[in-house]
Amino acid sequence: TWLKERTNMRRPNVAAPLRQEIAQELKADLANLAFSPGSRLIERELCERYEVSRTIIREVLREFESEGLVVNIPQIGPVVAVLSPEEAVQIYEIRGILAGLATRKFVEIASQRDISRVLRIFDRIKASAIEEDIRAVLSGVSDFHNTVLDTINNEPLRGMLDRIHTRVAIMRLTTLSAPGRLPNAVSELSKVFEAIKKQDATAAERAFIAHIESVALVAREELKRQHLEQPMVKPMKRKAKST
Repeated sequence: TWLKERTNMRRPNVAAPLRQEIAQELKADLANLAFSPGSRLIERELCERYEVSRTIIREVLREFESEGLVVNIPQIGPVVAVLSPEEAVQIYEIRGILAGLATRKFVEIASQRDISRVLRIFDRIKASAIEEDIRAVLSGVSDFHNTVLDTINNEPLRGMLDRIHTRVAIMRLTTLSAPGRLPNAVSELSKVFEAIKKQDATAAERAFIAHIESVALVAREELKRQHLEQPMVKPMKRKAKST
């Protein structure tokens, strides 16, 4: 088909890496709210957007369904999952414990160069917050997490955190956009980085868990508001059979 020929010209013809590439692109789009929670994911439109076949899109959507990112609703099809306020709090609680553990492990083994690197990242976060550049703040926080995980080199922990991070990624922009949340978030993170600077692993872990608990409360309230405002997805109309 024309689509298949176009796909082969633009992307490498290797199924598994291609599926992984598309999965990462779609995850990034979900995190950036290109597809809002509760919206339908139409296969034809996804094929055109990512220039791949329906087979690849279906594989990615099945993977996302198993991760809780997508819900397949009868007579509607794949829909971007909507977290309930209770689910968000539970997921953030797990994220806080795991990310707190990663932070503690980082402090325990970090060299002065490692510590200096994450402190420079925090300087970027603070500068971005002053400019009210939320996306730059989120980019800095992601750089911090990646640096921590690269340093501790714990792949099982990285895998668990990556999966949880994807579940809450769509909430990151909305929570930081809440009134007064950005300066509060920077204040909470400053305690984490101060503990890292002092090489106090326990204090860093506790400060990070406290930060995530605060995020969870904001997310819960934001989701409550969204659930009240967001219309339900309507089933697709069946086409009448021709006679």
